[in-house]
Amino acid sequence: MPSQSFNLSLIAGLLMLIVPLQAARTTRAESADIPMLKDHYVQFLLASPADLAQVAHYLQTLQPDGTWPDINYHDRTRSGWPVAQHLRRLVQMAEAYRRPGTAYSGKPELKAAILTGLQDWLTHDYTNPNWWWNQIGAPKAMADLLVLMDNQVPDRMVQRALKTTLSRSKIGMTGQNKVWLAGIVFVRSLITGDEKQLQAAHDALLAEVGVTTAEGIQPDWSFHQHGPQQQFGNYGLAFGDSITQWALVFRGTRYALDDRQLSIMRNYLLEGPSWMLWNGSMDISGCGRQLYRHCQVSKGRSILRQLERMPQIDPAHAALYQERIAADQTNAANTLVGNRMFWRSDLMVHRRARWYASIKMSSRRVIGSETCNSENMRGLHLGDGTLYLYQTGREYQDIEPFWDWSRLPGTTCDQTLVSLVPGRKQCTLPTHFVGGVSDGRQGVAALDYRRVELTAHKSWFFLKDAIVCLGAGITAGESGPVLTSIQQSLLQSPVTTSSGAASPGKHALRPGDWVDQADIGYLILAGDKPVLQLARQEGDWKLIYTAGRSSPQSGQVFSLWLDHGRAPANRSYAYVIFPRTSPEQMPARTGNPGFRILSNTKDLQAIETDTDVQAVFYAPDQLPCGKGLTIAVSKPCMVIVHTTPTDPRLYVCDPTQLLAQVQVRLSGRSHTIPLPTGGLAGQTVEIPIPRP
Repeated sequence: MPSQSFNLSLIAGLLMLIVPLQAARTTRAESADIPMLKDHYVQFLLASPADLAQVAHYLQTLQPDGTWPDINYHDRTRSGWPVAQHLRRLVQMAEAYRRPGTAYSGKPELKAAILTGLQDWLTHDYTNPNWWWNQIGAPKAMADLLVLMDNQVPDRMVQRALKTTLSRSKIGMTGQNKVWLAGIVFVRSLITGDEKQLQAAHDALLAEVGVTTAEGIQPDWSFHQHGPQQQFGNYGLAFGDSITQWALVFRGTRYALDDRQLSIMRNYLLEGPSWMLWNGSMDISGCGRQLYRHCQVSKGRSILRQLERMPQIDPAHAALYQERIAADQTNAANTLVGNRMFWRSDLMVHRRARWYASIKMSSRRVIGSETCNSENMRGLHLGDGTLYLYQTGREYQDIEPFWDWSRLPGTTCDQTLVSLVPGRKQCTLPTHFVGGVSDGRQGVAALDYRRVELTAHKSWFFLKDAIVCLGAGITAGESGPVLTSIQQSLLQSPVTTSSGAASPGKHALRPGDWVDQADIGYLILAGDKPVLQLARQEGDWKLIYTAGRSSPQSGQVFSLWLDHGRAPANRSYAYVIFPRTSPEQMPARTGNPGFRILSNTKDLQAIETDTDVQAVFYAPDQLPCGKGLTIAVSKPCMVIVHTTPTDPRLYVCDPTQLLAQVQVRLSGRSHTIPLPTGGLAGQTVEIPIPRP
């Protein structure tokens, strides 16, 4: 017993010694991370090439009071706040000061100018009516400036920055806003050496690297912010940029991303935004409300930059990122081929080796567009079934100022709506039946369209070499006229029709006619009054962003539409688009289009090819097909049936996202199919069909 008592006392004493030693080691390890994190952060800030000519200009034009004469410091513009340029210029100057081996590296006159400019900001404490600038935009630039200058900034100025600009950033909010705020707090903690706050900011930042049905990464790898709204090119773009940036900063420290977080970021970038790039540019449907000059190119570059960072962060999967980068470069051979339905965002993307298409819709569940800070002031119809087709990637580049926003490609719209501003009540459609079914190679998207008095059932069938577009039940009140826009893009080549070369101006066509522009063929199978127009259109960037400066623009535009007239009642249309098809090839394509239309009514739209049947059932119904096949469904749904004898398969989705199951009967054999729920509702279900 005495020996046991002695041993226990000895162990207890040793533990008392060991615990403080372990704590001390942990503290030293934590403290050792701060210099490495600072160094990594500075490396990240200095990764982009320096514009020394711009720095020289800023240095020369800075006034003795620390201001620049070309900045209006009284400007209160909510978006694109000019006063924020003051801090951004100081950051550029600080990058030149900190960057080794340049003419400005460590130069006393540059340091003096930076401190003079910083003092002006601290003295006036500039703010903006838009909270984002006060809590995110300005604090982010201030934090970067102080980290770059490090111990070159007097303590009194650092303390002033901490009490004013930097004090407004606090961990909170959701999605990318939370990532921004937590990131600023993290850098502020590097400046102050507050390790407790450093850990809290790190945890809050990476807490957003997860899959959710709230704001953030969705189960289908789309990204939502400002409610259930697809934001690949806005908040989602910033999210990818921020997380890949922080992953680079955290590498080699205890703050590094874990395997789960790496897996989520890998899937998000590879299965989400990179699907919306073509020839280095982002699809307009991915750009969100930020439709500014060269937006498609700049947003595309940002996605590619994120992919380029990932091999350093996730080296085990470097080949996947390199392959995706290669597929999305300008004029590169596209190896990303397939069809993807983002069921959480009412968006379908269809990629072929030499062309790309997408359809963007909205519903009761999904916001189709928004305006904020005077941006996107004519985008009411951006989520009303816009169909974009790309071959070069330049088909719609900077067309926004002189677009006719009542004739966006793919949409059926009343031309007399008073306002095209996507206000809060107008940014969704009052309908459940919106979605798409996909087998991974081909897909069908469908929209039960309802806006004001206009209703229509619209569907798009994405095949390997064509897009079949059907509309039925087009009905409106006394307003109008109602037009279905087949295309409205930049005029990129001479236009040929089935009657010959088309001259500038407006031309009346007939069902059965075809048109070819830039090796894209359009065959009008049925519909009211087809019209071709080749004309110069004029506009102004200020129409899109009303707080900006007037910038008149014009361009030659190719337009093709169907005129359903005033107060249409149960009208319909059918047309097919043949990408990568020259005028010389069009007669053969029109004679053998590769499909046949089985039905085009307000209850059922369907086509058949040699290998499958694709159908949109807006109500329980049955569909006789070729080869003796009949498809019957018990509830509204969408189906693709592979009819090849070697591998018959059934693909089903519930576009309403309300059903628990559906019965599909194929030539008398019934299949009861459980449907996904929760965040997977609307996803395609694949069912092998037993062979007879």
